[in-house]
Amino acid sequence: MGVDLTALTVFGGALAVGLGFGLQKIASNFLSGIILLFEKTIETGDLIEVGNEKGWVREMAIRHTLIETSDGREVLIPNEDLIIGKVTNWTYTNTRGRIDINLTIVYDSDVEAAQKILVGAAKNYRLCISEPPPAAYVREFTERGIQLMLIFWISNVKEGVAIAKSTVMLEIIRSFKTAGIKFAVAS
Repeated sequence: MGVDLTALTVFGGALAVGLGFGLQKIASNFLSGIILLFEKTIETGDLIEVGNEKGWVREMAIRHTLIETSDGREVLIPNEDLIIGKVTNWTYTNTRGRIDINLTIVYDSDVEAAQKILVGAAKNYRLCISEPPPAAYVREFTERGIQLMLIFWISNVKEGVAIAKSTVMLEIIRSFKTAGIKFAVAS
């Protein structure tokens, strides 16, 4: 008949191997989805971070999990990545979250007054929790000035870490202006 069965066998074998690898990924994602559904380590509404993606879990399907990022992107994460990779679940056992604010003031500023302002601005924020209490530290002496760090915790990261940080930073700016404390300018 003129058909080389060896070539057909090689082609069929290559096709089977390709299909096998493709089906292996599908099966892996399927089994990972079942594990996630039973373990409940990630649930709809959780704030998670996977690789470079951070967002809210909007939907969990058998093969993938849909997360919505803060800029509105919808990202489909293969369930296998959630099982074998590193995943940070910001809301797994609680919704608390720590916020750090770093800033630099000029050398002739009243450092202790600046620290009190930082702590006060955090305490005045409605979601700031009292335990652990907000704290301000001198971090480093730089060419530009004295670097300070404010650390505070909020009760609910679901209401927005960026909003909390921005609100406290605006309060710091207003209070520094009133107290005559100047930020160091980048050179």
